[in-house]
Amino acid sequence: MVSELGGNAVLHGSLRDRLFRVELTLTEDAVRISVSDPKGELLPSPRIATPDDMFGRGLLIVREVADRWGVSELAVGKSVWCELDAVRQAAPADYRDVIEAPPPRRMTVAEPLKTFVGGVEVEVPNSIPDIRAALPEERRDEFDQAISEAGVHEIHAVMRHWMLEAVPDPEAEKLLERLAADEAERRGVA
Repeated sequence: MVSELGGNAVLHGSLRDRLFRVELTLTEDAVRISVSDPKGELLPSPRIATPDDMFGRGLLIVREVADRWGVSELAVGKSVWCELDAVRQAAPADYRDVIEAPPPRRMTVAEPLKTFVGGVEVEVPNSIPDIRAALPEERRDEFDQAISEAGVHEIHAVMRHWMLEAVPDPEAEKLLERLAADEAERRGVA
């Protein structure tokens, strides 16, 4: 993750004779990786790379591996950060003691979502690859374009819209309107 965020800072956030900064912080709950660069006007957003693209997968990797990630705007520049939840383990009394491996941590930020369609509970895809896979083939290019064009502040609203597209439901319009109202309220727009 340091490599992905550092690579993005070099490719997209660097200026001549200006450095980027990497900070690693260990707290009681998490390991935080933060990479700051001087280009605050260029905020990162995940995009879907085509098979021929050499770049464009870094933030998707960070999003899938980290427990949380985000962008903080600074007075000069920005800081892109991610966190991994810390797993505390007691040190063995003797180096020969066998230590059990910690339980595997979840690999995505999103918890499984479920809804009812026609009285049957179904899982709603809630990651970019899962949403894309659930869409009909003829809608995937439109989805890819919407995700590519979404800014960092819009990506969740775009994903929620397409989550509903991926799970056809007669009640989807009502749910979509409610989600849009919630998003507008969250942003402070009435």
